[in-house]
Amino acid sequence: ALRPWLDADDDCWLDPARQLHKAVAVALPSVPTLASVQQLVEDIDRTTFWTSRGLKPSSRGSLAWDRNCGQLLRHLLGSGNSLEKQCAELKMLIRGHSEALKKLDPILYDFALTSATRLEEATLHGERVMKLRRRVKRLLSDRNFIQASLTRKAVCIDKATDGGAPLFFVHWSCIERLGELPKYGTPSGALTVDMVKQLTCKSMKVVKDRAERHIVPFFLSHRWLRTRGPRAGHHPDSETHVKARQLVRFARWFIHRAATRGLRCEVVFWVDWCCSDQ
Repeated sequence: ALRPWLDADDDCWLDPARQLHKAVAVALPSVPTLASVQQLVEDIDRTTFWTSRGLKPSSRGSLAWDRNCGQLLRHLLGSGNSLEKQCAELKMLIRGHSEALKKLDPILYDFALTSATRLEEATLHGERVMKLRRRVKRLLSDRNFIQASLTRKAVCIDKATDGGAPLFFVHWSCIERLGELPKYGTPSGALTVDMVKQLTCKSMKVVKDRAERHIVPFFLSHRWLRTRGPRAGHHPDSETHVKARQLVRFARWFIHRAATRGLRCEVVFWVDWCCSDQ
């Protein structure tokens, strides 16, 4: 069987893989040779899981389903047998069983082939995630990036993510004005680094080249508070917007504290809900 739901995380390929795996299991008693299809689906899941995370499996599999995964990866990836080739082989195997599947159920063959196509699209997305993870890991270990200005960091992040995750911040006054955490894309919500610098120029009455030294960014790591029911209704804050209120309160306290020591600053936050496309 494929991995339990507990280990699914947000693996987008797992749903079509489960559907195909289950459909083949129904036909397996009548068509034993379909076992090769089932095995290949499991191999694709294991390979995509590890490659999407940019990880190497431990010598003792960290997951119950992960026996011999190291050997599998060396064979599949070391021999140039990419996920793309595996998925092509999977569809070829299904087509090779077309008559047997159609004989059992006319709909079964079309369903299996459609699931294989969806699985292919999702696994290739997993490969793209893996490449992105590697670029981001290299970036985070680069001392020049760590010591760079916010402007330079924004450029590096944009390049590493192919423009998919631009660096945004939400100003504390925006949260106060709206009374809640603004969702990404909300008009007058999150700002680019350049926009934050322009705002700081006006509030601090300093030239743009000196604005960044007055900006204090905070990155918020947190648990979402509304996670029951359909996922579309999930939200990071409570119904009374406790996080929004506390962030405003903290910003005001920090700015006042800095002022008592003769320092002028603007506080901005990076919050996933506000600053990145969910």
